[in-house]
Amino acid sequence: MPLHDAEMICSIQAEDGVWAYIVDHPQSFIWSDDEEPTRTWNRLFGEHFGTVRDELEADGAGCQQLSFRDRSTTVQSKCDRDDRFRLLHAFASITRPESDFRLCRDSTHSSDVAFLALSSEDWDKLESQFGTKEVAARFHSMESSFEEFMESGFAESEAPKGTLSPELTNWEGGSTYQPSKLDYKIVSDGPGQPRLQPLRLLVHQYLEPGVVVVSFGQSQSTLNVDQKDVVHAVTGHLCRNTIRVSNATRTGFLIIEQNGVAAGWRTDGWRPTGAPPTSWPAK
Repeated sequence: MPLHDAEMICSIQAEDGVWAYIVDHPQSFIWSDDEEPTRTWNRLFGEHFGTVRDELEADGAGCQQLSFRDRSTTVQSKCDRDDRFRLLHAFASITRPESDFRLCRDSTHSSDVAFLALSSEDWDKLESQFGTKEVAARFHSMESSFEEFMESGFAESEAPKGTLSPELTNWEGGSTYQPSKLDYKIVSDGPGQPRLQPLRLLVHQYLEPGVVVVSFGQSQSTLNVDQKDVVHAVTGHLCRNTIRVSNATRTGFLIIEQNGVAAGWRTDGWRPTGAPPTSWPAK
């Protein structure tokens, strides 16, 4: 049930835990990369709120008409990446006030973003249970104009890109970790969508052959693996947890952020020799 999912999200304290919950329950949400959002809306919410109908207008201008109950609206395609958000913003507009369709803030780091619809009464219950501020921190309203929604819903953090939360800086590389000075690379486009070659290059560039130490999220436990097995060890955790890797002498470090970007650094001036690998043997 959507209300149960919203309650679970608000009850989870760690951001990586919220994203893990969303990824583990994808059927509860409408996703920005959904090629048939109308069908998904009708499957998830149609019985409770009412069904949405859509059709392309015959003028060939790329306009899509949405109809809900006795209302209709036209969505103009601009043939850019924001078209998917224009359509979902229109869903929120046309189905209001019967439903209140909101953006899941903890998914905005991903290339595929999650949205959830509840009734106004259910949102009020959620705010009574967890507080208005906590609910707003997890779910972003789409009552504003599209431009205002995009600016506020996907606002850049004032913190340097890739900054770890305070409780995660006390690790082997914590004292030398300076995110504003690092050169981040995209190593994943979302859960299950790794960019393996950029990740291999970073491992080659900052971690010499031998045993390295890997930790995930807020876990205090670590995993010791061979340098050539790092890519295999972390791939399933990309965009689910923050991943920290260091060499045995604590002079080479790799940080893989939950939003799919990664960077490395050395404190001893070491540089790799030989050409970077295009692959490592599969385990």
